[in-house]
Amino acid sequence: MILAGDYIPKGCRVDWRLPSGTVLCNLEAPVLGDAPERFRPSPKAGPNLYNVTLGNERREFAFNLANNHMMDYGPEGMRATLAMLSARGIPCCGAGETREAARMPMFLQESGREIAVIGCCEHQFGVSYGGRPGVAALGGWVFDAVRAARKRADFVVVSCHAALESSPFPDPELRLFYHRLIDEGASVIHGHHAHVPQGWEQYGEGVIFYGMGNFVVDPACWGNVEPYCWSVAAAVDFSGKKLQWRTFLTRVEKSGPQTILIRECTPEEQAERQEYLAICARALRDEDAVIGYFQEGVLRHFDRLYGIPLRLPAAQPVRLTLRNRIRYAVELLADAWAVVSGRKLCSRRTRNRARIPFNFFQCESHSRAVAVALGVQIGEYPDLRTARTAEDAARIMVELL
Repeated sequence: MILAGDYIPKGCRVDWRLPSGTVLCNLEAPVLGDAPERFRPSPKAGPNLYNVTLGNERREFAFNLANNHMMDYGPEGMRATLAMLSARGIPCCGAGETREAARMPMFLQESGREIAVIGCCEHQFGVSYGGRPGVAALGGWVFDAVRAARKRADFVVVSCHAALESSPFPDPELRLFYHRLIDEGASVIHGHHAHVPQGWEQYGEGVIFYGMGNFVVDPACWGNVEPYCWSVAAAVDFSGKKLQWRTFLTRVEKSGPQTILIRECTPEEQAERQEYLAICARALRDEDAVIGYFQEGVLRHFDRLYGIPLRLPAAQPVRLTLRNRIRYAVELLADAWAVVSGRKLCSRRTRNRARIPFNFFQCESHSRAVAVALGVQIGEYPDLRTARTAEDAARIMVELL
C-alpha cells in the first residue's frame, strides 16, 4: 500500500508514473462530475472546491473523505461522491449520512492481511453535528474505534486531516494525540492537511507521518511554489507480523493544459530536499524542540493568518493590503456607530464575517496556534524558540499564498 497526501485533480487528467499498488490518500473535495452547476456551494470561510473527475480511472484507490472541503457542496456533493466511488468499487471512509456512518472504518485486504482504516479530521466546516450528514470530526471516539478495529484487523491505520496549513512543524498536542493512538493499537498515522511536507517518526510499534503534503494538485493553483509541489509518500508492507515501510518523494507538475503528471523525484531532486527533511526531523527531536519549532511556525504566520482577520495585536510590523485597510475603515465606522447609538449592529455582513473566527475557534490547530502565539507574546508561555529554530524556519517555510 502507498500512503500519499492530498488529492485534488479538479478537471485534469492524471498521468501516473509511480509504483503499482493501492494508494491511500485524502480526497480533498467532492467529485461532482461534468455538471457541477447542479450543486449549490455551502456558506463557509475560504474557497469552495470540487473535482470534476478522479483524473485516472485505472489506479486502485482508497480514500479518506474526512476533511474541510468534502462538504463544500453540501450533502448532495457528498452523496454524489459516495455514489461514484461505490459504483467504481473504490473503498472510502470518513463521511456519511450520520455521525456514526462517518466514523465507520473501511477494511482493506493487503498481502493476505486485513487493514482497518479510520478517517477523521479536525473540527472544520462540514463535520457531522447533531444528526447532520458530514465528515467525522477528531475526538475521543477515535481511541474506541482503534481498539474495536484492532480486534478484527491485523493492522489499523488512522487517516487524519489535521495540521496548520503551510507549516512544516506539527502541533505538540496533536503529536501527543497520535502517540496515544499508537499506544491504543494503531499501527500507522496517515497525516495530511498542511499542504507542505512534514516529518515522520517511529513511535513504539507504529509510525506517524505528520503531513504527506500535496500529492496530486494543479501546481499553478499553488503558484508553482516548491514545498507545495512535492510530497512525501510511503510504501507500507503489511505482509509480516511487524510493519515494514519506506518513504520516497513525489513531484507533481503540469505536463499539458489539462494534464497533471505525478512521478517520483529524481535522485538530484531528492538530494535538494534533504535539508528540508533534516529540519523536519530536527523539529521532532524531543518535546522542547517540538514546542519551539511549532512556536516559530505559528508566530511567522500569525499576523496574516490570524492577527489581521481577528484584529489582534501584531507580532511584528505588518503591511496591510488595500483590501484590509478598507475593511478596517468599514469596521471603524461600525464601531463609531456603536459608540453613538449605544447599539452594536448584527447585520448579514457581520454574520458572514463571523465564519472566519468560527473556523479559527472550532478547529483545534487554529485555536491552539492563536493561543500559543498570543501566550508567547504576552509572556504567559515560555518562549522556546532559538536561533536555530529561526534559521531553520527561514530556510524552509514559505509565505502564505
